Amino acid sequence: MKVQAQNGGRLRTHDRDDIAEKLIEWARLDNSLHLGSFCSQIELAPSKLSNWAKECDRFRQSLDIAKCFLAVRREEKVSTGELNLKAYDLNIATYDYFLREERRDQLVFESGLKKQLLEFSNKLKNEVIENVSPELQQQFDSLMNQISILQDKSRMQALNRF
Repeated sequence: MKVQAQNGGRLRTHDRDDIAEKLIEWARLDNSLHLGSFCSQIELAPSKLSNWAKECDRFRQSLDIAKCFLAVRREEKVSTGELNLKAYDLNIATYDYFLREERRDQLVFESGLKKQLLEFSNKLKNEVIENVSPELQQQFDSLMNQISILQDKSRMQALNRF
């Protein structure tokens, strides 16, 4: 069925509201485990689900509800041995909203720590550069150059062994 797009553009080949309802109905079925199955049954590109969820809050909510059904069912099935643990692990973050949020928060936290470390390192480096005498800086540069030469020789020797 073709539906007129809200912006007056070309006709849509799928009715989002209808698909949102069908998605939740499908997700309630005992054998529904993977969104790819839903997409293949109605012959819809999986990217459409993601794109529509970005464009439409109502569709995003339907997709989130469907994922919630799937997350619970997948966890139940893995605990009873009906779903392989590897299949569960590969997609857990796709369906488990709370785990996804936890991982996202952890990444944000780690990123903040890395940023603080980099800022501290740069500040320390600048302070050292400002307070090091030219003679000491020259000695340091010379030492670093010697280390680089020795590393290059070591790499060449290792390559020559093969």
